[in-house]
Amino acid sequence: MSDTTPISSNREIAPIQEAQKRLVAMETAAKSRSAWPEVVRDGKGFIDSSRMAVSWCKAKRDFERAFDYAVLQIRCMHVLGGLLNKAERSKGGYAPSAAATVAGASEYRDLCSGANLLESSSLRYQQVSRVAWGRIEAYRDDCKKKLTIPSANYVRRLGERDEKQAGAAGSVEIHPGDSMEVLPGLIDGGFDLLLTDPPYMSEFGDDFAGFVNDWVPLALPKIKPSGRAYIFSGSYPAEIKVYLDVIYGCLPPGWDFSDILVWTYRNTLGPSPTHSYTRNWQACFHLFGPDAAPLDSPSMKDQFAVHDVNAPDARTGIRDHAWQKPDQLAERLIRQSTVTGGKILDPFTGTGTFVAAASRLGRNSVGVERDPAMLAICRQRGLEISDAA
Repeated sequence: MSDTTPISSNREIAPIQEAQKRLVAMETAAKSRSAWPEVVRDGKGFIDSSRMAVSWCKAKRDFERAFDYAVLQIRCMHVLGGLLNKAERSKGGYAPSAAATVAGASEYRDLCSGANLLESSSLRYQQVSRVAWGRIEAYRDDCKKKLTIPSANYVRRLGERDEKQAGAAGSVEIHPGDSMEVLPGLIDGGFDLLLTDPPYMSEFGDDFAGFVNDWVPLALPKIKPSGRAYIFSGSYPAEIKVYLDVIYGCLPPGWDFSDILVWTYRNTLGPSPTHSYTRNWQACFHLFGPDAAPLDSPSMKDQFAVHDVNAPDARTGIRDHAWQKPDQLAERLIRQSTVTGGKILDPFTGTGTFVAAASRLGRNSVGVERDPAMLAICRQRGLEISDAA
């Protein structure tokens, strides 16, 4: 591979063609597994030098060339991100340092937000942002957790869990209708997991406490003493207080309620408030029965109470609902708390994220949803809708 750098020794910008040739050489070398360590080393250097080139061009007000180097920087991140995914799939192969895949992302974002650049390269920005920037977002969650090579013990435990949990897709049955009417007809103790994302306080106002008081006491008895429950909620203190009061008031005998998990995200932030802090998180109330098995987690990192996973992004994938939960988070919770063939209840199915994840992992699920628009999306995803309302 060429060792040409975007910044030359006399602090002038090297021709963009030389940087392009170097990147093409890395992309070609990445096809050979034996060259991965060299690609990672050169890629990290390429990203660092590209960042210098971007800063140099910005200082010179040369936004066109700055954008070209930003694009090359992102292409290099894709090369390293692709190696990361390949290493994960091979379970135990060389895992490149993921720090390189996120290095310079903030520089690129700042660059693309500049008015001069957007005016002069709006079409190119749109093209690149759809294809390139979106992939960085998709890699980021895994990248931050894999800054070192996984231990052999971690890889072994991960493989054992995957082998144990492998199986055919699970069944999905979604009941169209109101949860308050469907839940009483379900068998008490018939489910291994309650995993749900109910409507938030903003949708109910003064009636929110009554809503929570209605559904939680109906749903918890449906879970076996060996089961668990994950209930998502908004982050407003008043909303959390309602759930705390209701859960403690109807907690089944012997059940443990000692965790409030946090789901945090960094990619769907609105305007910054002036007097308070930006709420880039949601709560998740975690309960488990007296006979619950230990969490099935191959690493201590997977049991952190804070789950840092970006929200689904319509720019880079599928986002059917404003508060749709990421598949990665759904699958993590299902894997940790159930086994293949387990049964999952989601009385507020929405667009089907949780029940679809359960099916992919070989678990059976029952959902309830009353919104016709949500049910239509579930049908589009191939989820089974019960004929009986």
